[in-house]
Amino acid sequence: MSEMLDTEIVSIYTMISEYHAKYLADKGVTLPTLKDKQGKYTKDALVLVRLAKNYPDTDTISKKDLTVFMSTFYKDTVDVQQQRHLSMQKGWNIASGTRGDILPNGEKLASGSYKLVDLESVYSAFRLDI
Repeated sequence: MSEMLDTEIVSIYTMISEYHAKYLADKGVTLPTLKDKQGKYTKDALVLVRLAKNYPDTDTISKKDLTVFMSTFYKDTVDVQQQRHLSMQKGWNIASGTRGDILPNGEKLASGSYKLVDLESVYSAFRLDI
């Protein structure tokens, strides 16, 4: 898995922000900040950006590959959980093979794999009132 350049990260995040404002903000989906107060990319933003790469033709990504990607920014990364929290707790439409999610085309993901379904709809199990 190749590293992403800062320009690509910012470009994808900008696209995500535009979709969020148009389709998701009014549904309670939380947009992570791109950088923290120290100017370092946030983990949530990085995972979302990686999952949204090549949108709308996103890739299915294994948890292992996400961990390798994250370790280029956070050296001590051993277990990435952001993709799970982004869908269940924050509303992003990220399918999980471990949860048994089925993609709109009927495809079932392998356990330990994730895919950003789209940037226009909320994850089906997301409940704003939780």
